Amino acid sequence: MSFPVPQSEPRFLEWDTRFFGARIASVAAHGMSEARWRQTLAWCRAERIRCIYLLSGHDDREQHTRAEAAGAVRVDERTTLSVAVPDAPPGPPDAEIRLACEADLPALRELAASAHTNTRFWRDPRFARERCAEMYAIWIERDLHELATVFVPGPVGEPRGYVTASYASGRALVGLLAVAPSARRQGLGKRLMLRAIEHVRAAGHRRLGFITQGPDNIALRLYESLGSTVERLEIWHHLWFPEKA
Repeated sequence: MSFPVPQSEPRFLEWDTRFFGARIASVAAHGMSEARWRQTLAWCRAERIRCIYLLSGHDDREQHTRAEAAGAVRVDERTTLSVAVPDAPPGPPDAEIRLACEADLPALRELAASAHTNTRFWRDPRFARERCAEMYAIWIERDLHELATVFVPGPVGEPRGYVTASYASGRALVGLLAVAPSARRQGLGKRLMLRAIEHVRAAGHRRLGFITQGPDNIALRLYESLGSTVERLEIWHHLWFPEKA
């Protein structure tokens, strides 16, 4: 659930460590020198890190080669996009899409547990499948309760999808987007995104950002259809260290 930004030093991830039961760290390895790479590995050994998430530029082949030579596995592509928010609403409000409520939570958790399998955690077999599912269920629950505004379509207690919108460092962001299997290929994902765009427009924002995981996914094509522009392409590697006796 952590999304590192370019930084000079690795950092210990307390939440991930507690949740997965292994000491986990993260580092943004954009343009990392050989010396800093060695320092990072030394820090991991000193801190007894079991896994470090490495985020680097899509074209940083030197870092990719260095990481993979050390045993890191490329697990994901990360695309950061944004779309311009119009000055006026595109049309009347979508009557079916509403704010999520507590009665929706069981269905939201169930959908989240199965909807985000095109991500780096699911692609890394060292993370238990049930923990990957539970992580996204916790994510949507936290968004509903405290971290974001959650919009859903469908009757109370029976949401057919969701989109979450939040604000960080003055920027509007979409966090999670999913549509129930029975409601897919009906344009519901786009309607949810339009509702999120209108929500941030009303709050005074002029751009909406979002991040996709995976090189080929429906969400990426949806964002492109809305006129989004790519801001950054990055690669995730996971480097696991041997357990010490």
